[in-house]
Amino acid sequence: CRACVADAFPGAQQDCPNSKDITVYQDACIVRFSDQLFLDFPGVNSPYAVSSWDSDNLTVPAAWFDAAVAALMNATVDRAVSVTAASNNSSARKYFATGVEDFNAEQYPKIYGLAQCVPDMTAVQCRGCLGSLVASMPGFLDGKPAGRSLGVWCNLRYSVSPFYTGPAMLHLPAPAPAPAPAPTAVPSVVTPKTGAGS
Repeated sequence: CRACVADAFPGAQQDCPNSKDITVYQDACIVRFSDQLFLDFPGVNSPYAVSSWDSDNLTVPAAWFDAAVAALMNATVDRAVSVTAASNNSSARKYFATGVEDFNAEQYPKIYGLAQCVPDMTAVQCRGCLGSLVASMPGFLDGKPAGRSLGVWCNLRYSVSPFYTGPAMLHLPAPAPAPAPAPTAVPSVVTPKTGAGS
């Protein structure tokens, strides 16, 4: 963590010179510094929320994959909030969960997910923050095999490749197989009848 934070500052100064409000998103940490007081407003991501996704396209039906990702992310959010809410020790708050879902053995055997909030939040604030990111997922998912929604107070990530270490905290079974595509109707050809005119 210390190394990640230390690395973020030079990068921010180089990429955003003379900026007074900067947020740096890295795999291992998020660093923000500002000339404005922002720590009193947990749960407010806007305007500091970005979404990113893999540029590759899926090789399975997008609607089937997107529904599986949505199920995984909703379950992972529930796990992140419920595990922490069950703890009476406020210093033990982590609001963090990882999940994995079995998917399609041929193309994408598993989908991996992560949900996280900063520990300063309450369980209600964390759920609201993550819920807003989950709600925005259909706008950027669109059949991509990996994606992230990053805010200052909470973030989500999913991928068909593992991106976190250690075992998943949650394991979902494979969803029902994708429905077979509907057969294409062959237009019938109507042959006009010929007959004697009257």
